[in-house]
Amino acid sequence: MKDLERRSTHVLFCTGFIGYRYTISGKSREARLMISLASAGLSCQTAFQLARFVGEQPFRLSFAQGPIDWLICPPDSLADWLDAGMPLFERGELDVRKGQVWWQRFDIYFWHGFYTRSIQTRWGPTQPRLDIKATFNHELSELAHQREKFARLDPLNTRFFVSNTQNNLESAVFTSGEEHRYRFSAATIQRLRDSLTRFYGGPIRLHCVTRSDRASASLLGKADTFVLDPDQSEWSGEESGWNALLKQCL
Repeated sequence: MKDLERRSTHVLFCTGFIGYRYTISGKSREARLMISLASAGLSCQTAFQLARFVGEQPFRLSFAQGPIDWLICPPDSLADWLDAGMPLFERGELDVRKGQVWWQRFDIYFWHGFYTRSIQTRWGPTQPRLDIKATFNHELSELAHQREKFARLDPLNTRFFVSNTQNNLESAVFTSGEEHRYRFSAATIQRLRDSLTRFYGGPIRLHCVTRSDRASASLLGKADTFVLDPDQSEWSGEESGWNALLKQCL
């Protein structure tokens, strides 16, 4: 359109959108782009709460499905994976630990992956079972697809969230002596922020969601850190707390 001219490229933050100003026939307009919310781990609760929140207001936000959504992926593990360029796994790197598939190279658990599908038989449906060999190609293809989507995210239009508030991290996932795996420190979160910045080649926005008993004192005072009270859920988290912090972020 000949009468469309961009007047500036600065980012505008306005109720869940970013955009740029342009003019049509001399009138100032604002082109709005939907903000994407993306999980940066540590567990399923992050992706679950982001997707739920977006589903309640789909015209303002989008949920960016990615390779980290349903993993157990501590910040140091994700930082290592990002710094390596997010390679795909190889068969010899996978093992079964804690009843789940574990990626030894980056210390990541595929907590819901590598299960066969239930099949209906004359005697009823079969039960899904963990089987690396039978599901390897499917899981590899799915990870490659999700990785490409994650790599294409626009960092200026994406808000990344990492949380360690899932209750069963200290019972179903990690055991005594592994508290360091799910506790956050200022240094750990900064390392993840730096790795995301290098991966995308520019500034990113990372928000940390934690509990006071799972974070260092130095992290609790950071501007992008949000502290939730413990809740009664097994893994999903409490909606009102997440709603409040997400609205504050956006």
